[in-house]
Amino acid sequence: MNPRKKKKKAGFDPQDKFFLLAKSKGYKSRAAFKLLEITETCHLFRPKQRVLDLGAAPGGWSQVALKAVGKPGLVVGIDLQAVTVEAPNYIFIEGDILEPATWAKLPEAERNFDVVLSDMAPSTTGIKFTDQSRSAELVEMAWQVAEQCLKPGGHFVAKLFPGETLGSIKKQLKRQFKQLKEMKPAATRKTSNELYLVALGYQP
Repeated sequence: MNPRKKKKKAGFDPQDKFFLLAKSKGYKSRAAFKLLEITETCHLFRPKQRVLDLGAAPGGWSQVALKAVGKPGLVVGIDLQAVTVEAPNYIFIEGDILEPATWAKLPEAERNFDVVLSDMAPSTTGIKFTDQSRSAELVEMAWQVAEQCLKPGGHFVAKLFPGETLGSIKKQLKRQFKQLKEMKPAATRKTSNELYLVALGYQP
């Protein structure tokens, strides 16, 4: 055996069925199927809605949202990395979601949304506590944004590596939404402990 060849993690296949399915369907990533399952289960979208996709790269979630809301709707994606999704009703803004300069690129009258999505994840270190803490910080950042622009009755979805802060985050969301669900879609890799918090019916 070549000692330089790294062993694959047990259960990890970079080109599993969801990767191949995403490629055949024209989605930017396998993550599209996570949002599709969440949408089917929770009836997340309706035609003509306005959707904010935080941490949009590489664009799979934006693609799903665009198909769901249709041409009368609007999807705005924000990420530090460039996203190339071609649609007349798609706006992409490159920048930090907490920086005023990023939001200055979107007219103030346009900063109201029916659904706010966050598939943001930290660069993992392999240290469980550190990764969970950084993931929780990203959820808090996404929620700070959502509080400013989510319409009453709207929905919020965020990815999280569950840890000690899970209870407090859920408690906060339960106070401000009619319903809160935890989901681990089938397209989630077996080696990942990520889950999605799906908060429905915003009550500011």
